[in-house]
Amino acid sequence: MLVECPHCAEEVEIEPGNGSVFECPHCASDFEVESNSTIEVDYSDHYWGPALDAANPEHCLDYIARVDGELPENRLIEVAVDSHSEIGGAVFMILSIIAIPVLLIIMLVHVVQNSKREHQRFLWITRWRIYLDPTEKAIITITDFKNGSYPTQVAYLERSLGISKIFGGSDDPTYYTLSLNPKQRLSFDTRKQAEKCRENILAALQ
Repeated sequence: MLVECPHCAEEVEIEPGNGSVFECPHCASDFEVESNSTIEVDYSDHYWGPALDAANPEHCLDYIARVDGELPENRLIEVAVDSHSEIGGAVFMILSIIAIPVLLIIMLVHVVQNSKREHQRFLWITRWRIYLDPTEKAIITITDFKNGSYPTQVAYLERSLGISKIFGGSDDPTYYTLSLNPKQRLSFDTRKQAEKCRENILAALQ
C-alpha cells in the first residue's frame, strides 16, 4: 500500500505485515506506521480509478480506507453477472451484410479512440459482475476491460433493496433499478434479473 512519508511528503509503498517502522527510499528517513492508525491510501491508484470517477465516489473512498487499498477477493460473493451491447445483434448483422466497409471504418475509428484510454472496452460490449462484501455490507461492481477487470462502483447497503421500473424515452429502453442507498443503485434489463440479484444479496447476508 502507499503512504506519505512524514519527512519529505513523498509516497512510499509499504507492506503492513513487515512491521511498523519503514525507511523512506527518497530521503532515507525512518518513520512509523501504527497498525491501528488511519493510513493514507493512494486514492488515485490505477485499480480504483474507474470507481473513483463515478458520480458518487464517497463510498469508494471509505471502502478503500477500510480494506487498506486491497480488494478482499477471498470474501467477495458474486451476486449477479451481466453484459450489455450498445449495438443490438440484429442491427449488427444487417450492418455487417449491407455496409461492411462502413462498419470496418467505424470499428477502426473506435479501436483507435479506445486505444488512448487507460481502461479499454471490448468494442461496444460491456461485461460486469456484481459482488457483495458481507463484512462491510458493500456492493462492488467489477467491469471487464481489455487490460483487466476493475471496480467501477462501490456502494454500501443502506436501503431495503427496492426495485423500481424506469421508463426510457424514445431512444432509451425501459430498465429496472435495485436501490442500494439514497444515491446509488444497480441497473438491470429485466425485473427478473433485479429480483435474482436481490435474492442472492439477502441470502448472502443471512
